[in-house]
Amino acid sequence: GQTALGVRNFIRMIDEAPTKIALLGSSYSTVTAVIAELCPSYNMLQVSFSSGSSFLANRKSFPLLFRTSYSYSIYGQAYSTLLHHFNWTKVAVIGRNSYINYQDVYSVSNSIRKSGIDVKAIELFLAGTPVYQRLKRIKELDVRIIIAITLEEDMLALACDAYKLGMYGKKYVWFLPHWYENQFWKKVSGSTDCQPEHVHTVIRYALSIRVLFMNYNRTATISGMTPEECEQRYYQRPSIVNKTYTPNGFWPFAYDAVWSIALALNSSRDQIKTLNKTLDDFDYKQAEMRKIFYRNMELVQFTGISNNISFDHNGDVSGNMFGVHQYQGCVMLYTSVILMGFDSEKVRSVSCMEFKNSHLLLGFCLLLVLEFILLMSWSVIDPLKPVKVSITNHLVDDKVIPYQKYRPVVLICQCDYDTYWLIGTIGLNGILLLFTAFLAYEGREVRLDNDINVKSISTCIYNTILLGLIVIPLIFILNRKINELYVVIGGYILFCTILCQLLLFLRKRKKVDERVRPSQSQLNVA
Repeated sequence: GQTALGVRNFIRMIDEAPTKIALLGSSYSTVTAVIAELCPSYNMLQVSFSSGSSFLANRKSFPLLFRTSYSYSIYGQAYSTLLHHFNWTKVAVIGRNSYINYQDVYSVSNSIRKSGIDVKAIELFLAGTPVYQRLKRIKELDVRIIIAITLEEDMLALACDAYKLGMYGKKYVWFLPHWYENQFWKKVSGSTDCQPEHVHTVIRYALSIRVLFMNYNRTATISGMTPEECEQRYYQRPSIVNKTYTPNGFWPFAYDAVWSIALALNSSRDQIKTLNKTLDDFDYKQAEMRKIFYRNMELVQFTGISNNISFDHNGDVSGNMFGVHQYQGCVMLYTSVILMGFDSEKVRSVSCMEFKNSHLLLGFCLLLVLEFILLMSWSVIDPLKPVKVSITNHLVDDKVIPYQKYRPVVLICQCDYDTYWLIGTIGLNGILLLFTAFLAYEGREVRLDNDINVKSISTCIYNTILLGLIVIPLIFILNRKINELYVVIGGYILFCTILCQLLLFLRKRKKVDERVRPSQSQLNVA
């Protein structure tokens, strides 16, 4: 299997020249566990970039193992936070009983319990054994939130039996691991008692929690490039462009693992001189050199592609940004509510107005066409992309779950040249606003047939321009201060809208009242 192949390649690598100072890998937790037990015999540091099992977070068993990928144990914190958010108070956890997987199950379960949520059942099963009775016990306990921590083939069997038990639909929520392939339910054997559509029915609304694999801050990493620039460089590699190599989603962790090794060895160069040694003198019997390498690896700290890299006492990094995905499709809703009041009578009156001046109509149409061209060019040439941005540079204490910290992240829309596009849009709309202000000033004595005079409209336009001159610079100054931006932009919209309504329609109401109610002099005459 994979473990035997990994060990064979490791031994062959040791036997071949040159001598290796550190090991990058391996990918699978089962292989990493075995090799991590062998590395101390060769005084060799090991850094894995994709092995996530909680089983590996054990310094006694794996004394020289470090990981830039995240241990699955941190997912317990994410599950707890999400369960509290939806006020789900009882859950069940089910997974495969293997020496690599069982610790993930218990680590997540214990973390959820510590947060105050009742874990009603922990069900473990051996590979290839029936799971119907285990699911039936969960159903009898009336648990509707089920966390599955297992492999794809196990989940297919679970979903088939869940379908038979009716454990699907809006009354059930399934949590699945994030590493499953897209449309994995099509891998079901298609036997008479279980079809792919049965599996899909069970998991179609399932959720998965995933630690974000990239640091979404637009700050330079230790390499001098931002994570986004590194990503572009990675996907522009010839082997990826010509599709001879399939991109690996764990590449940010691998990149940071290489930097970790390089920084540790670089810091060790001067220290091993006290032993009258250089890096070239290393062999697999150099225990003193290995101790120096290990101490410097523990001290490694830098801004990487995946995260701010530093290692804890188990050699793990801490994950602090999570994404929640739904298997039916990850849908992000951006809701913007603009409070605008329209008087139905005014709408009818304006819609019936006739433009007497063809130049006026042409001017408006020209500006509208230019804005349409600008927005279409923006959408095609440099489309907006959702980007996750940290609100703060430090971890924040969780008020719900004790001893837990998180880093607040918001999702904003950005593009490569957003500043230039925004300036162009503001400039064009500014011209349109100035044009309307000029027309309002020139026709300030004109009165419309619905008793709204142009002077009131002019006042609305002037106030909008004045406030816009204050708010627009504030938007650039506040930049990513999300809460402050929301207050400024929302306040601007509400204030201008309410002010326009008061100026236009209260004045109109006053004039209507004057017509309906006779004056005191009229009453005296009567």
